[in-house]
Amino acid sequence: MNNRRKTTKEYYLFDTNVENMFINEYMPNAPGDYVKVYLFALMYADLDQPMTDEMLAKELGMQEEDVREAWDYWEELKVIHRTAYGEEGVRIEFLSLKEQFYGKSNRNGGDDVEGAMPVPPDGVYSQDDLKSMFEYLEKVAGKAFSGTEIIEILNWVNETGAAPEVVMYAYRYCYSKKKTSIKYIATVVQQWTEKGLRDVEAVDDYLADTDQRRYQYRRIFRALGFIGRAPTEEEMRRMDSWFDEMGFTIDKVLDACSKTSGISNPNINYVDSVLKNWKKEADQPGSRSAAAVGKYYEYIREEAEKDAEKRRREVLKKLPRIQEIDDELNELSREATKLILSGSDAKKGALDARVNGLLEERAVLMTDNGFPMDYMDVKYQCDKCRDTGFTDTGERCSCYEERAREAAVWESKS
Repeated sequence: MNNRRKTTKEYYLFDTNVENMFINEYMPNAPGDYVKVYLFALMYADLDQPMTDEMLAKELGMQEEDVREAWDYWEELKVIHRTAYGEEGVRIEFLSLKEQFYGKSNRNGGDDVEGAMPVPPDGVYSQDDLKSMFEYLEKVAGKAFSGTEIIEILNWVNETGAAPEVVMYAYRYCYSKKKTSIKYIATVVQQWTEKGLRDVEAVDDYLADTDQRRYQYRRIFRALGFIGRAPTEEEMRRMDSWFDEMGFTIDKVLDACSKTSGISNPNINYVDSVLKNWKKEADQPGSRSAAAVGKYYEYIREEAEKDAEKRRREVLKKLPRIQEIDDELNELSREATKLILSGSDAKKGALDARVNGLLEERAVLMTDNGFPMDYMDVKYQCDKCRDTGFTDTGERCSCYEERAREAAVWESKS
């Protein structure tokens, strides 16, 4: 560039105008190097002297890439605006923060009024709308907003075109769910407006539907033992199909979830297979209902468990030491779980030795007194499905047809 630069000494004769709003609202939270870039470039702008990123980096002892990151930061906050400018590359325009905050003129065309409520650039709201809205938002938030927070809210309000009542509703809704970030609330409002929800009534209807479905997701996950995690998009799609395509009620879905009690790894795919089989059977005229066969499976499973409990009482009456061993094994199992979760294996060897010793003692007691090792175990009619009718993958078990015939006889006698 051919512009003449003033000497450094001449710069001392001038002042650089820095808005108090920048010092009070923007500077405290900004990285120090970014503030240096802003102030140094602002000085050159006030002096009407050129200053490139390369020159800034050299003057401030920074990398040129760091200078560009500083401009990215200030542009995102709408403190500056960058535009291409011929062969010189990029021009930095320092925006007036007062004009953004208070507006260039009031709504009636008069001059700026100190303390007037800021208006979005395209005048979405009236002054009264904004005043009422911000009073309500600050009441919900339990604090007064800073200037930067007000500008941030106004920016996304203007971008989304959301009505004041929708913004207020969003704040109340998000705060009730302990979601207090302005960016989070902005995302919620954006999603609502993208879905065409332009008034509170439309938002109410939408939330009623989505909240009911979220309640169903939570019930299903709790029934499957999935605590502490949210469903994936694929899991939600699968669960939606149970209600929307197959027409099952939440009670029926929970009934299907209960079928996972006999498998080692409860999962959505298993429940999906169970429900698809039920749907297929329901669509076949003249077939015995899955509910009737399911009741029979439940009956034979309960009978098997009762028999096992009867045999257990028999053993414990003769060998009370077995109960003490089982209780200690359960306690050791809990200790082993804690060790795994803590990532410590210091006591693992001693723990394993104690478990093996107890199992050996238990085996000797059982066999020496004429009891088979599995004498107290539940004796299912089908070991493959444990009398649930479905395998671990959720497929119908090969024993199903036989159980269906038995169910017909059982039903006729009951």
